[in-house]
Amino acid sequence: LKCCNEVVININELIMDNRHLTVREIGDKLNISKDSAHVILTQDLGMHLVAAKLVLRLLSEEQRCVRKETTEDLLQTCDAIPDYLDTIITSNKTWIYGYNPETKAQ
Repeated sequence: LKCCNEVVININELIMDNRHLTVREIGDKLNISKDSAHVILTQDLGMHLVAAKLVLRLLSEEQRCVRKETTEDLLQTCDAIPDYLDTIITSNKTWIYGYNPETKAQ
């Protein structure tokens, strides 16, 4: 499916301005279907999606307030208890499966 040059150019400009746009958002902005936007992106412009789950999203005002309050609480606790950060366990989001050799259940 080849589309008219104007739509292809508009999609290319949208993507170059904001690479975080979804296919649905592109379709909505240009009044075309999500499927047409996807075809233009992949076939006409030769683009493909890379690591979509790693793209940061913008926080809402409420989420920002909660994050700010949590950070302030953490800083106050660190000031009050000097070794507090030593008690925090961090992770790199690796999946860990529990395994019981007696039941062979995961």
